Amino acid sequence: MLGLRSLGMLFGTPHLLALVAALLATLLWRAARGEGFWTRGQLMTVFSLAATFLHLQFASVGWFYRYEAYLVALGVVVLLVNRFDELVRQVWQMPKLQAAAAGLAMLLAVFPVAERGAEAIWGFPTAAHNLFEQQYQMALFFQKYYPGASVALNDVGLVNYLADIRCLDLYGLCDRQVLALKRHKVYDTVAMANRAEAARVQVAVVYEKRFGADYGPPIPASWTRVGAWQISDNAFLGGDTVTFYAVKPTEVERLAGYLREFAPKLPAEVTQTTVL
Repeated sequence: MLGLRSLGMLFGTPHLLALVAALLATLLWRAARGEGFWTRGQLMTVFSLAATFLHLQFASVGWFYRYEAYLVALGVVVLLVNRFDELVRQVWQMPKLQAAAAGLAMLLAVFPVAERGAEAIWGFPTAAHNLFEQQYQMALFFQKYYPGASVALNDVGLVNYLADIRCLDLYGLCDRQVLALKRHKVYDTVAMANRAEAARVQVAVVYEKRFGADYGPPIPASWTRVGAWQISDNAFLGGDTVTFYAVKPTEVERLAGYLREFAPKLPAEVTQTTVL
């Protein structure tokens, strides 16, 4: 609670460490030039640093950079506002040995941010294709066959964006009751089944590996596994396979028929398996 977590995460996230170092250097450089704390540039730098450390203390980073992306954008904008380029020019006017040392330090600071950008750009086509193969197809499936229906998911974003469904988030990110059960450590298979029953869920689509073992409660035995979609090149999704369950026995035959009917519309890279 005193900031050790934020420091640990900072030193494990090179691109944020580089930005923080550059922001601190700019803050000290402007202070050495006589600029007071209440100037626009100094305040923006302090706010950017504060936001970064608060995020690292109470949130997280990673997963294709999406959690800390706003911090990188904020840091870059603040550096531009503070004329970081002028600081660089002043460094090159120093004596050669000092300039070389300062230049090396700046290069080390810039490299992790540039590397992060290159990795993100390089990985973007694969990430987008993964979403198209899996999440987008799920959205089209529910958009076509279950408009207005109650559906249980554990990866809720794109499906809810495109399909008009009533969603039960089994992971608890956007369901307060599931979140409360998890916080009180009483979210088990029975609680999951009860929550689905109360929400009148007809179909569930989940990453099976996210339920059971160390991740969460096992899927209720009363739910019938009807089919699954598997992609071959997953690099950024929560799993390469999503599994379709009929939550109510009366839904089994209908869901199996819908999966068979939708199969020809799936991308060639997606393999569908059906139990029925």
